[in-house]
Amino acid sequence: MGLLDRLRTIGRRGPAFRAGPGAVNAAPRAADPYAILQTPLLRFSGTDDFTLGAGTQGVAVFGGVGRGMTSGSGRAFAHAFLEAGFGGLVLCAKADEADLWRRYCAETGRTDDLLILRPGGEHGFNSGEEALHHGGGAGYVEKVVKIFRKARAAGGG
Repeated sequence: MGLLDRLRTIGRRGPAFRAGPGAVNAAPRAADPYAILQTPLLRFSGTDDFTLGAGTQGVAVFGGVGRGMTSGSGRAFAHAFLEAGFGGLVLCAKADEADLWRRYCAETGRTDDLLILRPGGEHGFNSGEEALHHGGGAGYVEKVVKIFRKARAAGGG
């Protein structure tokens, strides 16, 4: 099974809403199709919830070096997203960041969903092949070529 096929399979599993620290098990049942966006992912206090809807809008954690952004709030958000069945792309800047995400996935029962892309690794992604075989025709290929040209120009090449 190719990488994109595996990602599509993982995506079809849908939200799990597993029990865990700060997680909430049941999504609200209502006629309003947007009610699920009010599902709490994290409880900050008795009245402050971080909801599924807020989770789809992005998170930024700020603080000084050594102030616990990764081990505190970053870990809490990562666990909440993983426990709720979220998928995503994590770009690692630190040498030990991939190991940290391996641990988060193990702690939340998501190890089977983890795909690590690295040179020479088990998984890879060939954007050119994707564009040619699954991209929807010449218009898509043109877009990919433009992206590569912009990337090359930005890199000074």
